[in-house]
Amino acid sequence: MVTLPATVYSQQMVKKKLNVYYPVVYLTNQAVQHSMNSKILQRTNELIRQQGYGENPDTEETGYYELKTNERNVFSLTLVNFAYSGGAHGLTVVVPLTFNVLTGKTYQLKDLFKKDSNYVSILSKIARYYGSWRI
Repeated sequence: MVTLPATVYSQQMVKKKLNVYYPVVYLTNQAVQHSMNSKILQRTNELIRQQGYGENPDTEETGYYELKTNERNVFSLTLVNFAYSGGAHGLTVVVPLTFNVLTGKTYQLKDLFKKDSNYVSILSKIARYYGSWRI
């Protein structure tokens, strides 16, 4: 049986014209658990505000999350938020969050590569290559 570093449950935030799911993480280390959950909830609330909920009474928002990895003491997810305020189309925002489950540290993309590795150029080439494929 595989033991994952984090156990995850969904929490739902429901208000008028708002329906957002976000993860709640359970760990053996309570301090790290609290730190990670605080950061996740803070970023979820920032997304909701950034997309105009509360400012524009016509704004409707829905949100969910996707787990990307939960292994080797790394927990990574994306928060996906869709807002519609009228007009032709809405706006979807996707925000990644990656944590070390032993320390609660939040990783940025640069933290996942060796210093001076020129990762931006390499990833850009890969994205251009795969972005040019046509089905």
